[in-house]
Amino acid sequence: MNKMFVRFALSLLPCSVSFAEQPASPDLWLTQKGDILFCENFSNPAIDTNRWTVAKGLWQVENGVLTGKELAADHHSASIRANVPFTNAVLQFDFKLDGSRGFFLSVNEAKGHHSRVGITPDGMTINKDRDKKDERSLSLPLGRQNVTFKPGVWYTIVVEYCGNNLLAHINNETFVLGTQEQIGSPKTNFGFPVLGEFASFANVTVWTATPKADTDDLKTKLLVRQAERNDHPADPRVAYNEAETLLRDKLMKEDSAFDQLVNDRVAIDTEMTKRWPKAFQTTEAARTLKKKLLTENEEFKALSLRSTKAHQAELSYLLKKSPKLAELKKATLKPQPAK
Repeated sequence: MNKMFVRFALSLLPCSVSFAEQPASPDLWLTQKGDILFCENFSNPAIDTNRWTVAKGLWQVENGVLTGKELAADHHSASIRANVPFTNAVLQFDFKLDGSRGFFLSVNEAKGHHSRVGITPDGMTINKDRDKKDERSLSLPLGRQNVTFKPGVWYTIVVEYCGNNLLAHINNETFVLGTQEQIGSPKTNFGFPVLGEFASFANVTVWTATPKADTDDLKTKLLVRQAERNDHPADPRVAYNEAETLLRDKLMKEDSAFDQLVNDRVAIDTEMTKRWPKAFQTTEAARTLKKKLLTENEEFKALSLRSTKAHQAELSYLLKKSPKLAELKKATLKPQPAK
């Protein structure tokens, strides 16, 4: 193990474990723990609605374990949240996949989604969420590790919010680090969106955190190790989408010509959304209305055509800038194996 992962003796968690014997408290890499902000061991036979809000899905508590399942009728991932304001913090919990396609530790800020750590059977990811109220905002993939999470096996994950850094690690080995200028903004709550059937959670604890003295050096070393792994999504469509998003973000900041293309497209889309807001909601009625407008409303049709051309102009610019991105796009056109 690299010297930067020198073990620090930490006190045992204040939450008891009902499903198994309490493991030793995992190390912290970038931060030091402060006061406990939230601690939940699910000792009650029902969800404490004073602490948790169920938004979607089926959620149950049994023997110290919270289990979530997506319901087809919801047309949405199962979701449960707890209001815990923080800026820098350590979040730690145990999880187990029991048929789920994966889940997220999803963190919100006052105006909406902030960031998330994703767990699937074949990997762990970190994303900075987009601001849905800002047409220029992007959902940025900040890091991934291809690793297998076996069904029916409990894992303990530690998530450290430290300034503009977001680090998730398991067993002092598996880790993903994301760094982005908006990570350090204040957060308001966290939750667990679950995809598909059953994911389980236990021993959820949140502490305040302060950076260690050598945080910057550790971060640099971790980013080097992460880059050396060179992990990519197995699905070429995901690989293309991530590469396009990262290039788009870079060019919006560094390339004035591309930035103007984005502004032109955003102006068109904003005008359409403002004039026909009901057509851009995520409902079946909205989709029906949009089809009707495309058939009967000449102004809507004209703006829709301008929007399509503006999107195409952005894409053409991106593909010309990056031959690698063009190759990834070609891969998405090949038949993909059925899931």
